[in-house]
Amino acid sequence: MKHPIAPKPARAETQAGSRGFPLPASKILIFTQDPSGVDHLKQIVEHAWEIPVVVAADPEHAFVCFHKMNPDLLVLDHAEAAHFLWQIRQDRRPDGFLPALVLVSAEDGKTKQEALMAGATDFLAKPVDLTEAMMRIHNLLALREARQQIPTGTPGTTPSANEPSPSSDDRLRQLRGREDLTVRLDRLHSLGTMASGIAHDFNNILMLIRGFADELLHEGPGLSSGARQKLVGSIVAATHDGAGMVERLCEFHLPAAADQPYQAVDLNHLVTQAVAFTRPKWHTECRSHGCDITVRRELEDIPSIHGHPTELREILTNLIFNAIDAMPEGGSMTLRTRAEGRQVVLEVADTGTGMTERVRRHCLEPFFTTKGGHGTGMGLPVVHEIVERHGATLEVESESGKGTVFRLRFAGDTPAGSEKSAVSPGAGGRLNILVVDDDPAIGDLVAQMLAADGHRVRVTSDPHEAMRDSISEFFDLVVTDQSMPLMNGEDLAVVIKSSRPTTRILLITGFGTEGFNRGDLDSVLAKPFTAESLRCGIAEAFASPPRISARREESVVPAY
Repeated sequence: MKHPIAPKPARAETQAGSRGFPLPASKILIFTQDPSGVDHLKQIVEHAWEIPVVVAADPEHAFVCFHKMNPDLLVLDHAEAAHFLWQIRQDRRPDGFLPALVLVSAEDGKTKQEALMAGATDFLAKPVDLTEAMMRIHNLLALREARQQIPTGTPGTTPSANEPSPSSDDRLRQLRGREDLTVRLDRLHSLGTMASGIAHDFNNILMLIRGFADELLHEGPGLSSGARQKLVGSIVAATHDGAGMVERLCEFHLPAAADQPYQAVDLNHLVTQAVAFTRPKWHTECRSHGCDITVRRELEDIPSIHGHPTELREILTNLIFNAIDAMPEGGSMTLRTRAEGRQVVLEVADTGTGMTERVRRHCLEPFFTTKGGHGTGMGLPVVHEIVERHGATLEVESESGKGTVFRLRFAGDTPAGSEKSAVSPGAGGRLNILVVDDDPAIGDLVAQMLAADGHRVRVTSDPHEAMRDSISEFFDLVVTDQSMPLMNGEDLAVVIKSSRPTTRILLITGFGTEGFNRGDLDSVLAKPFTAESLRCGIAEAFASPPRISARREESVVPAY
């Protein structure tokens, strides 16, 4: 296809296009991985409008050119386009409008998404139609010229959607919003990756349970008591593994609440959790692609640290994923903990491809990625941000071809082994207990566990009936399910506490134990649970004075 070339103008400032905007003497910077691919465009623009066009293929060269020439338009066609754009947006004057035209393939939605978050103004589809390219370049330069004609701070003027906000705080909020969206997308991507692996492992667990149960059904009469006991024990162990898998999945997806208080955290326990949770990725998925990754734990006796368990798990998950991506041919990963003076040190080391010095310097910056369309460039920046919130430090040691070590240093909280032991089972004495669960089978099972310990138990599947019963009769403890169609367990707790403040509430849930408002809940227990863990939940509910939150005063008991 031939591309029309506009006649050479008599001067730099020329009337172009039907919209009547004169193009001033502008400068264009093109950042591309393929300089030869933009030669024709560069020649046409320089010939048509007599404006200089500079082409840079290397990120560092592009930054030098940007600061040297102060361009009026950016044309970006590079894997690091979003990162480059994000960086220069930080340096740009608040009153300066710098349009950015990003070249994208029709199927490359991820690059377009990242560029939008970094502040792209317009997009041009590849392969490039030169006529369309000229029109878009002209329109963006004309738009920039028109913006410069608007007096800053003129009363009654409304900034356009593409114009940077006049307040630096507003610009920071916009940037944070883009980053937060990318982080959420990154978490969803990680969760999706894990879900496929967890489905594989969970089907394996169901296969074990089904196989052992079939053997019990068909061979039951002819089995010895020892063989029967072994099969039942295998079923119980498989259900325990499945429950642990679901719990880890729940813990991963729950973000830390903004007002969640920091607490003493056993970092060794979180490392063990993270390794187990990511196993579908580093074991199942990697082996399915023909590579073998070995994960080692070298955990020493360390003090607890002060922090958010959820955020710290996210650090570990991101670092493990990063190490896996750095070992496409397989290798080994080692997670180490140790105490150094009053500090707790965590290291995640891999034997992967390593990083060049330039990549190492930029790896913690938002949108910087060497994974092309397979990465968002937000995993390590999120790690860095969480580390800083915890008052910790992050060190990165890496050499190309020799692997990478991420080293985190936290302030120690309490001496190792000094944490309080778990609450001992048993609440002491015979209790009057109300069990509320919309699934009658589960309600009856819980009642059997409680009755076996000598408690007096009443069961109902209707939370409204539970409210009426709690008004007419005093119960020492109410054990209630969280997810019920008529009223959830948290709301039922508020109503019961409004009339019976000293009644203890034990919430049972299949959604994990984090993220609940504990104001009216004396204890929370995750499903599935055993009779022993139920005793521990009851003991915890009676270990302290009954919880009563401010919500109780605002609650209204329904009239009947």
